[in-house]
Amino acid sequence: MKQLLLSNPGTTIDLDVTEMPDSVPLFRRLYICFEACRKGFVLGCRPFIGLDGTFLKGFYDGQLLTAIGQDANNQIFPIAYAVVDSETKDNWKWFLENLHADLGNYRVHGWNFISDQQKGLIPAMKEVMHDVHHRFCAMHIWSNFTKRWKDKQLKGAVWECCKSTTVQQFDVAMMRLKEVNEAAWEYLNRLDPKSWTKAHFSDWSKVDNVTNNNCETFNGKILKYRGKPTITMLEEVRTYIMRFMARNKKSFSGYIGRVAPRQLSRLEREKEESSKWTPTLAGDDDMNIYEVEKHPTKVTVDLGNQECTCRFWQLTGLPCRHACAALAHRGRRPEEQIHNWLGMQAYNTAYRQNINPVPSKEFWEKVTDILFFHPITKEELVDLRKREERKEMSRGLTPIRTRLKENMGRPYAIIVARYDSTHNSIQLCLLRNFTLVIQTYLVGWP
Repeated sequence: MKQLLLSNPGTTIDLDVTEMPDSVPLFRRLYICFEACRKGFVLGCRPFIGLDGTFLKGFYDGQLLTAIGQDANNQIFPIAYAVVDSETKDNWKWFLENLHADLGNYRVHGWNFISDQQKGLIPAMKEVMHDVHHRFCAMHIWSNFTKRWKDKQLKGAVWECCKSTTVQQFDVAMMRLKEVNEAAWEYLNRLDPKSWTKAHFSDWSKVDNVTNNNCETFNGKILKYRGKPTITMLEEVRTYIMRFMARNKKSFSGYIGRVAPRQLSRLEREKEESSKWTPTLAGDDDMNIYEVEKHPTKVTVDLGNQECTCRFWQLTGLPCRHACAALAHRGRRPEEQIHNWLGMQAYNTAYRQNINPVPSKEFWEKVTDILFFHPITKEELVDLRKREERKEMSRGLTPIRTRLKENMGRPYAIIVARYDSTHNSIQLCLLRNFTLVIQTYLVGWP
């Protein structure tokens, strides 16, 4: 960690350990936020953050908590990550407190979050940032919904409600659902609409995502690393993010357009549809307000405030098809009306910083810091139990697990000793009923 901080000044590393009496501490959790990621997100990305936790598949299990942003070209942008033992409220609160300290006040910056409906995350979010805009992944809502209702019509109704961009569209979709199945309507009506439908989303972030695909994408990219030992896994994730940022910086180095490529592609689709709409100038002093019609639908477009009745412009930062029709009537280019967060200037700002390489162990400065050890694993406890059961059965005795279940005799206790050649130490573990009671180390064992 010291070498990581020397190579990347400004990086935040928070190591939390469990203090052990008369012994070295045990590793508990670790948070990392690189300065390049922090600066790149704050200065060049939209204020939209995906949160998720994914299983680690290595020897010691655990979870990897991640915070993932989205750059101007709608690509993932890793912000911070942490290794914890499980997705508990305490671990999420600790992670969010670190993230908040790194990124700045959520009220000032207007951070918006999206996540699954994790039981530990929701109360932790309310404690750390209690009135923040927090969306829930529609795919997670839909998955829970389809466990109770298998009808295809109802499944489609969920997405119709979720993707409605105006309150009126949302209300109509919900009433249609109520007519089909009132129990399904009651299930969705219990959810806060601000957390799952575009019609009630905050338009500050200029992101209309309804799913947490950014985190899922990142988890998929590091899948092959999640089965490795913790330190190796963390180093692999660091090098992946370093390569990722360097590749994205280089990929558009020769691009000369003002609008990011993926945003431009989306805008082109809106421009094509705009030919089907007829704009009529309302006659205001600034000549900015239009009534745009495609029979029988009429909407109002305000070019000055960059607003449309459909709310697409407000939610995404891109002119909608109605706005494109009005802009064409005024002889103005839609590309000039996009939000600054969607342009190449913001994209280049996000990737202006870089993560510096970290030399291998033989080039590190010599340190005499305290050692940290992993606790005994669940797999080791299971193996110990099975071995002891086999020994007891070979002697014709009742298996340990049966005796414990029936509360026969005294509590079963066992001392486990194992040699750690790396640190030249002996690890001693006292287990009672196969629950870890005491764990200590004899460092410098002869």
